[in-house]
Amino acid sequence: MKNKKVIIWSKSIDDFIFGKKNFGGGITVQMYFWSKVFLKKGWNVYSITKNKKKCIEGINFIKIPTFNGLGIITEFLMVFYYMIIIKPNLIFWRGASRNLGLIVILSKLLNIKIIFLGAHDTDFDIDNEIINHRRDKKLFQFGLRNVDSFIVQNKFQENLLQTNYKKKNILLVPNIWLSNIREEYHDISMSNYILWVGNFHVRKRPEWFIEIAVNYPEYNFIMVGGPGNNDLYDKCEQKSKKLANLSFLGPKSFWYVNKLFEKAKVFVCTSESEGFPNTFLQAWSNTIPVITTFDPSNLIRNKNLGIVVDNLNSLYVATSTLKISVDEIIHKKNIKKYFSDNHDAEMHYDRIKEKFNL
Repeated sequence: MKNKKVIIWSKSIDDFIFGKKNFGGGITVQMYFWSKVFLKKGWNVYSITKNKKKCIEGINFIKIPTFNGLGIITEFLMVFYYMIIIKPNLIFWRGASRNLGLIVILSKLLNIKIIFLGAHDTDFDIDNEIINHRRDKKLFQFGLRNVDSFIVQNKFQENLLQTNYKKKNILLVPNIWLSNIREEYHDISMSNYILWVGNFHVRKRPEWFIEIAVNYPEYNFIMVGGPGNNDLYDKCEQKSKKLANLSFLGPKSFWYVNKLFEKAKVFVCTSESEGFPNTFLQAWSNTIPVITTFDPSNLIRNKNLGIVVDNLNSLYVATSTLKISVDEIIHKKNIKKYFSDNHDAEMHYDRIKEKFNL
């Protein structure tokens, strides 16, 4: 019997593998991890690239450019061609995009199973999706209504999906982590700093982190991330230059950021909303507690994995308690147990295989 085939529908995995700074963010990280899991389980794995067609780390990349306007017709034809040639058994899709509508139509025609993985909570919040044009939102919503199988990252996403789309075939998987993640050498001279990692988007509220640095000159702070919003990025960079205790590093590769987490004292998340941040997993894989304004499914409160705050003032208070204490030791014990029990990639593959009859 031939190996089954899966298309991991993400356009930046090759950039991620090569360590490029702008690699697509948390969605790309997770889709790379899933690619490696499917490969280990014997699947033939394909993914999309905007670069050259190639095979890297066992993943077969097919080139499908993104077109605007009427170019969507060309994109439709190219996708149709590759789906006929590859004949995948499964499409693994993550995040909000107009192209889901196109893929759903083709999957119905060709009898291909689709599993949609939630990324941001807004994916299932009708008309609040992170998509620029109303037309593209409608195409995405059409696609979502015609998908049968879903993976969500938290209880809130599950509730939105049930309420807004009346879906029932749902599995909760709070992101995965590989046990043998690739190591790269990066010389990080600092240690014991407070770390912030994310795209500089308004909903991430990076300026809050800068305010903490202003108010706590006795601590060292590091910010990492690319410009989700160019004006906000430039504004934060200029403010950071005025602070001796804040290092503004800009965009860095995932592998470099992993090294930063190894030497951090605590990770700070200032987002209004998320899905299940990969940065939490990067922190917890290094037994680093988090201070966060976002708590998926009340997980951090319930499992004592860090400190959850509601506003900037409470963020100040949480930061003031960062001296080594019994509480931090307790956090680290909880983090080790929680992380080993809940984010193993192969465990969640087995759950998905059973749930969706792969």
